This record gives sequence, structure tokens and C-alpha cells, in this order.
Amino acid sequence: GGSCCFVYLTTTALAAQWGAPTTTTTTTTATTTTTATATATATTTTATARASASAAGCHHPPQLRLPFSPYSPYSLSSTSPPRSRAALFSQRPATRGCLAYSSTRLVGTETAAAAAMATGGGGTGMCSSGGQKQKPLWREELERSIEKEKGKPASRFMTLATVKAGEPRARTVVFRGFMDDDDGGDVKLDGVLKIITDVRSEKMQEIKDNPKAEIMWYFLDTREQYRIRGTLDVITDKDSSEARQKWRSQQWEEISPGMKQSYEWPSPGQARTEENDDDKKDYLDPKPSVDVSPNFALIMMVPERVDVLKLRESPQKRHVHSKNGDGWTVQRINA
Repeated sequence: GGSCCFVYLTTTALAAQWGAPTTTTTTTTATTTTTATATATATTTTATARASASAAGCHHPPQLRLPFSPYSPYSLSSTSPPRSRAALFSQRPATRGCLAYSSTRLVGTETAAAAAMATGGGGTGMCSSGGQKQKPLWREELERSIEKEKGKPASRFMTLATVKAGEPRARTVVFRGFMDDDDGGDVKLDGVLKIITDVRSEKMQEIKDNPKAEIMWYFLDTREQYRIRGTLDVITDKDSSEARQKWRSQQWEEISPGMKQSYEWPSPGQARTEENDDDKKDYLDPKPSVDVSPNFALIMMVPERVDVLKLRESPQKRHVHSKNGDGWTVQRINA
């Protein structure tokens, strides 16, 4: 449906493309034979890949895709790898077995992938390795961005935008993790981001009036931007679900004593007057609540569309990931 179809080439093709250097003269004959064999293997593999793509209705030529950067195309005509061979084959071993990439995600081995694409399968936007369902591509990319800037507090800060009476409202919030990490990998919670807030804050009414929101998350070092659009789901002390209250309690236990203390402060956003302008009494004296504060709320951002922009790529790459049932589809667009 307008999305590009890609095919991951096998390790054989990689070895054929970037085999051992041929710089010695004493092994010229052997090297020439090996190179010819490797070239033939690469050509055969490429032809197979093109045939698989054609059977799936793909109109873009298959390109070499590496697990550590699914967006960066390196064609078989390249004369040198983008990085060392050791680095190529050591990157993300958990996903190395995903050898095919359709418009919607990686699936199984090359043969299984061709069959899946030809029959319309593999459209869940998930990577299947040994029958195990994996994370959406955008989340793998996001987790790599987080890992690259690990140790820098600013990398956990996101801008959350909501709407109030038709006007935008934005504020900085802290990423608290993914919901399915705390709930045994429940597919219904896959990719759901966690944020916390005070139930007395203005954003609570904004979310009640219109739960649609967008997160903008930029990573300075990697120059990557993620715009995550979706629906906000809030869990307060009034929620009757035992499971949801468990999630809220778990998040409360994970925050620092200083953060817990902030939920005993005066209502955010209210004006300070001479009569109530006692910072020590209001901000320093209150003790953190042992139990979950009634002012504490867990916000879940349920993503529906993720726009990923990679400014460091040349040319810049931009892909839009869209929720489709239990899976995701991805489409490259102009940056």
C-alpha cells in the first residue's frame, strides 16, 4: 500500500560483499577464485532476494539492511563497509536472525520471510525470531537512542503537548519506562510509555477534555527526534481496577523520596500570596507519604503514530510508524 519492501540479505551475502582483503601477491590465484565464488554467491543471493521482493509486490530494489540500523541503506555495489566486519556481526545478536523486512517489519528467516510477504503475512510490524514476538521497530530504535545517551539526565526529558480549549499546552516530563517491562511483556501494553503527575495539575483537566496528545523527544548527541502521538490514559486513586492500582503502586515505589515529598506540596499552579507564602512550611517540612499519595497519578501514553527523524543520516531519514491492529506498519517519508 505504498510502503517500501526491503529484504535483509543473509550472512553469506555480507561475507561475500566484505570478505578478506586481497592485498598479498603470493595467494593471487586462490584469492581470485575465492572472490569469484563470493561474487557468484552474492549475485545468486541478490537474485533470490529480488525474486522474493517481486513476489511480494515490492517495486523497490532490495538493499542491504543491517540489524543495528534498519533505516540506513548500503547497496551491494558498495566497495567498503560502513564499519568494521567485527562490528557488523557483533551488533544486536538478538535480532541478527531477522533476515527479511517488508513494509511492516522483520520476519523469520529469508525463506519464511519471502513466503510471509508473498501471502500478506508479516504485517504486524513485529520481528519474529524463533516464534517469539519482538518489539516494534520504532521502540528498538528509541531504546538504542536512550542507551547511547545513558548517564545523561536530559536524555530522559520529553515534551508532552496537550490541548486546552483549542490551544496547545506543552511541558517537560520525565520518561519513567515502558508499561510492558513491568507487566510481563503484555502485548496490549507494548510500547506504552509511563509518565507521572500530580492530580491537581492543570494537565489533568486537559487530558480529561481531550486525551489525545503528542510527545516530542530529541536526543542531542545522536541528533534523533521522536514524535509520539497517541492517547493518554490516567490512573488515579479513584480507579477501581486492581491491576491498574498495582501499576500505580509499583511506579510510586520507584520514585525518589524527594519526588514523593513533592506530592505533599500545595496545589501546583495556584497563586502565592503574603498569607500563604511560607516556603519552609509548604515545601520543606512536609514528609513523604509512606503509602501512595492520593495526589499521585500514573499516566500511560498509548502510542498510535511515531515519527522518527534521523538528522545525522546522509541524506536525512524520516519514517512514520503507524499502529495497525496488534502490529505496526512503517513508511518512509521526505525528511
